[in-house]
Amino acid sequence: MMVSDITVPMLLDYIREDSTDTAVANQVKLMYRAAVSFVRNYTGQSAQYIDRYEEFAPVVLALVADMYDTRSYHVDNDKLNPFVQSVLDMHRCNFI
Repeated sequence: MMVSDITVPMLLDYIREDSTDTAVANQVKLMYRAAVSFVRNYTGQSAQYIDRYEEFAPVVLALVADMYDTRSYHVDNDKLNPFVQSVLDMHRCNFI
């Protein structure tokens, strides 16, 4: 599965949210966008690049779950899940 294949129903299922409230779905959609943006900014890669590698899908899912659990659209670099950080570091551009 690629990042672009992730749907709101998939995200709701992943975070174990049973609500059919559109407000919850809209929040999760925003968190998805924030997660993708975080991945792009952290790695320095384009959306097309991120969508070429399947390992980014679980990263986005994990980031959305973390954001949903903390009810925050913010990700702290120093508190990243080790798996997430490992994948992102493998694809990070060298900015030197």
